[in-house]
Amino acid sequence: MCGRAFGDGILSRLEIVEANAWKDRDEARVVCELDVEEDMTDANGNVPGSCFAFLTSLFSGLPHIVLDLSKGGTGAKGAAQVLSTTIHRNAHVGDRLKIYGRTMSRDFAVTFGRCEIWSSRDGKLVASASQMKAEGVKKGKTGNKSKL
Repeated sequence: MCGRAFGDGILSRLEIVEANAWKDRDEARVVCELDVEEDMTDANGNVPGSCFAFLTSLFSGLPHIVLDLSKGGTGAKGAAQVLSTTIHRNAHVGDRLKIYGRTMSRDFAVTFGRCEIWSSRDGKLVASASQMKAEGVKKGKTGNKSKL
Protein backbone atom coordinates (compact mmCIF):
# COMPACT_ATOMS: atom_id res chain seq x y z
CA MET A 1 0.00 0.00 0.00
CA CYS A 2 1.12 3.48 -0.83
CA GLY A 3 -0.61 5.64 1.72
CA ARG A 4 -3.45 5.60 4.17
CA ALA A 5 -6.23 7.03 2.03
CA PHE A 6 -8.92 4.99 0.29
CA GLY A 7 -7.70 3.61 -3.03
CA ASP A 8 -4.05 4.64 -2.62
CA GLY A 9 -2.75 1.18 -3.46
CA ILE A 10 -4.81 1.01 -6.64
CA LEU A 11 -4.04 4.57 -7.73
CA SER A 12 -0.30 4.07 -7.23
CA ARG A 13 -0.34 1.27 -9.84
CA LEU A 14 -2.13 3.24 -12.57
CA GLU A 15 -0.05 3.78 -15.69
CA ILE A 16 -0.98 6.93 -17.62
CA VAL A 17 -0.97 6.19 -21.35
CA GLU A 18 -2.49 9.44 -22.62
CA ALA A 19 -3.83 12.76 -21.34
CA ASN A 20 -4.94 15.15 -24.08
CA ALA A 21 -7.02 18.31 -24.17
CA TRP A 22 -8.46 19.95 -27.27
CA LYS A 23 -9.28 23.47 -26.10
CA ASP A 24 -10.91 24.48 -29.37
CA ARG A 25 -13.43 21.62 -28.97
CA ASP A 26 -13.69 21.97 -25.17
CA GLU A 27 -12.82 18.29 -24.94
CA ALA A 28 -10.29 16.08 -23.15
CA ARG A 29 -9.42 12.40 -22.86
CA VAL A 30 -7.37 10.40 -20.37
CA VAL A 31 -6.27 6.79 -20.94
CA CYS A 32 -4.65 4.60 -18.27
CA GLU A 33 -3.83 0.95 -17.78
CA LEU A 34 -4.05 -1.04 -14.58
CA ASP A 35 -3.33 -4.65 -13.64
CA VAL A 36 -6.00 -6.23 -11.43
CA GLU A 37 -4.46 -7.35 -8.14
CA GLU A 38 -5.91 -9.06 -5.09
CA ASP A 39 -6.65 -5.80 -3.23
CA MET A 40 -9.22 -4.99 -5.95
CA THR A 41 -11.24 -8.21 -5.64
CA ASP A 42 -14.01 -9.64 -3.48
CA ALA A 43 -14.08 -13.04 -1.73
CA ASN A 44 -14.97 -14.73 -5.04
CA GLY A 45 -11.95 -13.27 -6.84
CA ASN A 46 -14.00 -10.84 -8.95
CA VAL A 47 -13.57 -7.08 -9.12
CA PRO A 48 -16.75 -5.87 -7.34
CA GLY A 49 -19.03 -3.05 -8.44
CA SER A 50 -17.68 -0.81 -5.69
CA CYS A 51 -14.17 -0.94 -7.19
CA PHE A 52 -15.55 -0.24 -10.66
CA ALA A 53 -17.56 2.68 -9.24
CA PHE A 54 -14.35 4.06 -7.70
CA LEU A 55 -12.47 3.82 -11.01
CA THR A 56 -15.30 5.09 -13.22
CA SER A 57 -15.98 8.02 -10.90
CA LEU A 58 -12.34 9.02 -11.08
CA PHE A 59 -11.99 8.61 -14.84
CA SER A 60 -15.26 10.26 -15.83
CA GLY A 61 -14.17 13.37 -13.87
CA LEU A 62 -10.41 13.44 -14.51
CA PRO A 63 -10.65 14.63 -18.14
CA HIS A 64 -12.44 17.78 -16.94
CA ILE A 65 -9.49 18.52 -14.66
CA VAL A 66 -7.08 18.01 -17.58
CA LEU A 67 -9.16 20.35 -19.75
CA ASP A 68 -9.36 23.02 -17.03
CA LEU A 69 -5.59 22.87 -16.44
CA SER A 70 -4.94 23.17 -20.19
CA LYS A 71 -6.90 26.44 -20.14
CA GLY A 72 -4.83 27.87 -17.28
CA GLY A 73 -7.24 26.89 -14.52
CA THR A 74 -6.47 25.12 -11.28
CA GLY A 75 -8.40 21.96 -12.13
CA ALA A 76 -12.15 21.52 -12.29
CA LYS A 77 -13.69 21.06 -8.88
CA GLY A 78 -17.09 19.80 -7.99
CA ALA A 79 -19.24 17.22 -6.33
CA ALA A 80 -20.64 14.14 -8.02
CA GLN A 81 -24.39 14.37 -8.46
CA VAL A 82 -25.10 11.24 -10.50
CA LEU A 83 -22.85 8.28 -11.29
CA SER A 84 -24.39 5.59 -13.46
CA THR A 85 -22.14 2.53 -13.70
CA THR A 86 -22.78 -0.68 -15.65
CA ILE A 87 -20.73 -3.84 -15.13
CA HIS A 88 -20.65 -5.78 -18.40
CA ARG A 89 -18.49 -8.71 -17.30
CA ASN A 90 -16.18 -9.86 -14.52
CA ALA A 91 -12.51 -8.97 -14.20
CA HIS A 92 -10.07 -11.10 -12.20
CA VAL A 93 -6.55 -11.01 -10.74
CA GLY A 94 -4.06 -10.89 -13.60
CA ASP A 95 -6.37 -9.08 -16.02
CA ARG A 96 -5.01 -5.86 -17.48
CA LEU A 97 -7.58 -3.09 -17.75
CA LYS A 98 -7.46 -0.18 -20.18
CA ILE A 99 -9.45 2.76 -18.82
CA TYR A 100 -10.73 5.54 -21.10
CA GLY A 101 -12.19 8.73 -19.64
CA ARG A 102 -13.50 11.65 -21.69
CA THR A 103 -15.44 14.84 -21.34
CA MET A 104 -18.94 14.85 -22.78
CA SER A 105 -20.07 18.41 -22.05
CA ARG A 106 -19.62 21.24 -19.59
CA ASP A 107 -21.15 24.58 -18.85
CA PHE A 108 -21.18 27.09 -16.02
CA ALA A 109 -22.44 24.77 -13.31
CA VAL A 110 -22.42 21.17 -14.55
CA THR A 111 -19.96 18.79 -16.22
CA PHE A 112 -20.68 15.43 -17.81
CA GLY A 113 -18.06 12.74 -18.31
CA ARG A 114 -17.89 9.18 -19.58
CA CYS A 115 -15.65 6.25 -18.71
CA GLU A 116 -15.15 2.84 -20.30
CA ILE A 117 -13.02 0.03 -18.90
CA TRP A 118 -11.83 -2.59 -21.39
CA SER A 119 -9.96 -5.86 -20.95
CA SER A 120 -6.58 -5.74 -22.68
CA ARG A 121 -6.53 -9.54 -22.66
CA ASP A 122 -9.53 -10.10 -24.94
CA GLY A 123 -10.58 -6.58 -26.00
CA LYS A 124 -14.04 -6.81 -24.39
CA LEU A 125 -15.88 -4.09 -22.50
CA VAL A 126 -15.79 -4.72 -18.73
CA ALA A 127 -17.54 -1.64 -17.27
CA SER A 128 -18.86 1.73 -18.40
CA ALA A 129 -20.20 4.81 -16.66
CA SER A 130 -21.39 8.36 -17.07
CA GLN A 131 -21.19 11.01 -14.38
CA MET A 132 -22.69 14.42 -13.79
CA LYS A 133 -20.84 16.78 -11.44
CA ALA A 134 -21.87 20.16 -10.06
CA GLU A 135 -18.90 22.51 -10.38
CA GLY A 136 -19.94 25.03 -7.75
CA VAL A 137 -20.41 28.78 -7.93
CA LYS A 138 -17.62 30.88 -9.43
CA LYS A 139 -16.48 34.07 -7.71
CA GLY A 140 -18.73 37.00 -8.47
CA LYS A 141 -21.63 34.82 -9.59
CA THR A 142 -24.47 33.76 -7.38
CA GLY A 143 -26.97 31.00 -7.85
CA ASN A 144 -30.50 30.67 -6.57
CA LYS A 145 -30.67 30.32 -2.83
CA SER A 146 -32.76 27.51 -1.44
CA LYS A 147 -35.95 28.43 0.36
CA LEU A 148 -35.83 25.23 2.42
